[in-house]
Amino acid sequence: MEELLWMFLGTPGPAIEKPKPLKEAWRIINWGDREKELGWLNLFALKKDTKKHLRILLYGPAGSGKSSFINSVDSVCQNRITCSAPAFFNGISFTVTYKTYQIEKEVEGQYHPFVFNDVMGLESKGGVCEEDIKHAMQGHLKEGYKFNAASAFCPSDERLNKKPDINDKADILVCVVRADTGTLLKNDTLAKMKLITVAARDYGIPQMAILTAIDEACPLVKESIQNVYKSEHIKRMMKHLQSQLGIPLTNIFPVKNYHEEIALNADIDMLILSALRQIIQIAKDQVKRAQKEGVVD
Repeated sequence: MEELLWMFLGTPGPAIEKPKPLKEAWRIINWGDREKELGWLNLFALKKDTKKHLRILLYGPAGSGKSSFINSVDSVCQNRITCSAPAFFNGISFTVTYKTYQIEKEVEGQYHPFVFNDVMGLESKGGVCEEDIKHAMQGHLKEGYKFNAASAFCPSDERLNKKPDINDKADILVCVVRADTGTLLKNDTLAKMKLITVAARDYGIPQMAILTAIDEACPLVKESIQNVYKSEHIKRMMKHLQSQLGIPLTNIFPVKNYHEEIALNADIDMLILSALRQIIQIAKDQVKRAQKEGVVD
């Protein structure tokens, strides 16, 4: 009311106090280590007798930034802005088919030993069926499977991969959520996501979460990406996501996706590489655990 009165009188109102960064970061990240992280990533390899690649399955609300995260990882790895996965934020899922994305190294023709799978977004009315995400986790969806918002496919469907091998199954499930959506997740969408997290737990698949659009959610981060772990608001969003989905805070990473930039930024890259390293390490641990338990040959 006071601000409206100032506007009516035509005089400047009191300045709105800008949030202040914390004196110390609550999570440490070495901002100058971009080349070191890229070096680790380029040297990362799987044992030849293990499997061909790690499979990273992304899911989340429509427009949360799943495809943009794939593009951002691809951009960092190729050292240039790329757009291999179609992405567009309009509140409606742009992804309609099940597709595998390989990530090429800066050297043409060489690929990293991990792949991403993107699925149709979860929506309040429509979107991907939870059952289809469960099928994807188990490796039952064939490449190019077209998602149907009305129903998941049935066991007799010819598009079913009846005998998935270890390369078809997801090694990690990553939830992608925008940080600038207020309460993060709507009740109906949250209910669907909880069913998915429970299924992943029952299948023994580890889980992580990526919090996108952090610069749109917090003015401190918009001012400088390096403020991300000095922002109380971002930490609060991460804790809120932890309480909603039960994913440990150590497995939740804030990032800014590339979407309008035409050149790479070292600080943006560091957040993406930090999240990617954790994803890869957890997925690799999952493969080793499955081998010990005799789940895979």
